[in-house]
Amino acid sequence: MSPAEERVLRAAAIAHQRTGLAITLHARFGQVGLAQLDILEDAGVRPDRVIVGHTDTDPDVDYHEAIAKRGAWVQYDCIRGKVALVPERRVRYILEARRRGFLSQVLLSQDVCALSMLRAYGGTGYDFLPTTFAGTLREAGLSQEELIQLFVLDPREAVTPAV
Repeated sequence: MSPAEERVLRAAAIAHQRTGLAITLHARFGQVGLAQLDILEDAGVRPDRVIVGHTDTDPDVDYHEAIAKRGAWVQYDCIRGKVALVPERRVRYILEARRRGFLSQVLLSQDVCALSMLRAYGGTGYDFLPTTFAGTLREAGLSQEELIQLFVLDPREAVTPAV
């Protein structure tokens, strides 16, 4: 992490202290999410107000659990349905999060960020997650209560400003 990135995290901590809003991290490469959490905690941010994005790009579920044990949100946000992004791997991560007891700290997203991801351009579109992927999770054995946890309760808790 560069000094500039650390300054940005510390600035985000100041904004968080003023607004109570959650901070979402772009932790795309390696296991940088834990180092980012260190900086934010040092700046006075509670881990439960931090969303560690792109956790699903690292296949080490021990890393995912380490984030959850710190109290932060584990975000699996590359769920797009394309072969290169292996949605089955995300299902395994979610089942493992349930087994390890941190399903209530998981956030799901598609990270739609290019025209090619939109349905009009051949992608799976914005509705893949709540329709197709939710059905896949149900088929994998998640209960209705667990789906409500993932699709309603967790996101609501994560984005509700701290008081």
